[in-house]
Amino acid sequence: MTQSLYPGGLDPLRSVVIVESSDANFDLALVASAVILAVLPDNTEKSWPATLSAQTSTSVTLTRIHEAGDIPDDAEGTAYLRAQLTLAGGEILETTSAPAPIAKLGA
Repeated sequence: MTQSLYPGGLDPLRSVVIVESSDANFDLALVASAVILAVLPDNTEKSWPATLSAQTSTSVTLTRIHEAGDIPDDAEGTAYLRAQLTLAGGEILETTSAPAPIAKLGA
């Protein structure tokens, strides 16, 4: 995942996380809901509900259309994003974190 985040960004700005698995023990078609967990540069933790799409047994796409307060106007640096997936049976899976630079609009 190499995407930029934007301070104060709102719709149509969005974050997209694609989760892929080659492990037959996890059927990603069973993901019932998901959130994108973000740790901002100041160590603030955010939990962004995401919509699911392109869902197969080995892949699922999470999309967050940003809302006010998702990324503070004064945020600078690198955030770290990971996916938290809830399977239909209630089991929760989390991916490892990936960096997402915070870019200033117009900079």
